[in-house]
Amino acid sequence: MYANIQTNYLGTALATAFSQVAESDKLRKYFLRGKEIALKHIKAFSSYLEMCSLPTPMSYDQDITDSEEPPFSDKLMAFHFSLMIYAGIGNYGVSISEDQRTDMDVDYYRLIAEILKYSEDGANIMIANEWLEQPPLAANRRDLAKD
Repeated sequence: MYANIQTNYLGTALATAFSQVAESDKLRKYFLRGKEIALKHIKAFSSYLEMCSLPTPMSYDQDITDSEEPPFSDKLMAFHFSLMIYAGIGNYGVSISEDQRTDMDVDYYRLIAEILKYSEDGANIMIANEWLEQPPLAANRRDLAKD
């Protein structure tokens, strides 16, 4: 749970930084929406730690510069952000498999559903901008078979 909070804080920092420099208004709004989702997840996880009087990680907001000049293309930022989202979903899955408290599992399932929908929106932005190609597919053996 602590690690999930840390990675969500990293996500909020990147979302903030990327939103400052993104050239596309649609992508900027997407990053900011991701930041809001991550903050909501942080709040959910932190509440469990705080109930047990355990420490919570600090944010990385102090490390974000005030630059508005893009060091990367929108395409690269969108791709990087999507990879980070998929890694976070994997982290949640590992947490579910190792968690012994079923009350937390309900939150994980709810949060995974939310982040999956968000990642689909990001994929759609990448497809609309022709930044994402269709991955290689398995051959359809029925179509290839000659009757």
